Amino acid sequence: MTVRRHGGWRDRAWRAAYRLGYPAVRLWWRVRRPGHRGALACIRVDGHILLVRQSYRPGWTLPGGGVRPAEPPEAAARREVLEETGLVLPALSPAVVLRGTWDGRRDEVHVFDASLDRLPPLRLDNREVVEARLFAPGDLPGLRLSGPAADYLAWRGLRSGTSGSGDIRSTTCSSAAFVEKSRRR
Repeated sequence: MTVRRHGGWRDRAWRAAYRLGYPAVRLWWRVRRPGHRGALACIRVDGHILLVRQSYRPGWTLPGGGVRPAEPPEAAARREVLEETGLVLPALSPAVVLRGTWDGRRDEVHVFDASLDRLPPLRLDNREVVEARLFAPGDLPGLRLSGPAADYLAWRGLRSGTSGSGDIRSTTCSSAAFVEKSRRR
C-alpha cells in the first residue's frame, strides 16, 4: 500500500523550502556539531513496516522527529506520527535508544514499537512527508534508508549492515535501564 498526496501551491512552496534549507542546515550541523534528541516509531501492520519518504531527503525513514525540551520521547513519537501521518497510536513500547552521528549531528534517537491490526487511512502532511508505504521485511535490504532507520532495522535483524555510526543501547523498559552493545566500524 502506497499513499501519496501532491497538494497545491502552498504545499509545493513548503517542499521547496525544505529541499533548499536542508543542505544548509546539514552544513551548519557539521560545523557546530549540535546535540539532538529524536523519537521514531516502528509501526507494524500484518508483518509489514510503515516507512515514510520526506520531501527534502532521499530514501525512506520511520515516522518521527525531534523531541521538544522537557517532552518525554514517547510523547514526541506520538506527536510526530500524528503530525506526519494522521495516525493516533494506541500503544507504544520502548525498543531501543540509538546514539550516533547522522547528517553531521550528534543524535540520541528513541525508537518505539507499535502494532496495528490494519492500517487506517493516512493523512500525510504533504510538506515534510510526501509518501508513506508498507514494506515487507524482504523488501528492506534494497532500500535507501535514513541512518537511524537503517540502524534500528539492522538491530532488529530485518536488514543487514548499519549506517556506520555510534552505539546501539537497547532497553525493554521505560525506566531506561540500558544494555550497551558497542559497535565498531
